[in-house]
Amino acid sequence: MQYPLVHMGDGAFAYPVNEIDEIASVIRCILTTIPGEHPRLPDFGNHAALVVFRNPVPGLESTITGLVKRDIEGWEPRAKVEEVTAVYDYDQAMYRVQVLWSAPGSGIKEPQEATTTLGGGV
Repeated sequence: MQYPLVHMGDGAFAYPVNEIDEIASVIRCILTTIPGEHPRLPDFGNHAALVVFRNPVPGLESTITGLVKRDIEGWEPRAKVEEVTAVYDYDQAMYRVQVLWSAPGSGIKEPQEATTTLGGGV
């Protein structure tokens, strides 16, 4: 079986059609995995997910953005993170994270976008 598979939203899975989709799928997997979920790769995942339950204080956004950038570039070497933005949503008690990435070595020079939310639970 090849990796990564793409979840189609209707319960089915498919292989990515092109390299942009493949890299985007890996980035989504990194962003939505909490470190420790994969027993054989305990360090794999989004380490920012481990700090989001701290009280929102100035500087926590920069910690989150730094961890997201480090994790993506560490686990997906084809991706170059151009910018990470983390904004705390007080109404939903979560961080909204936007990642702009490219993959110059793969010919993907236009920034692509990936988003996720961290925290929540009010």
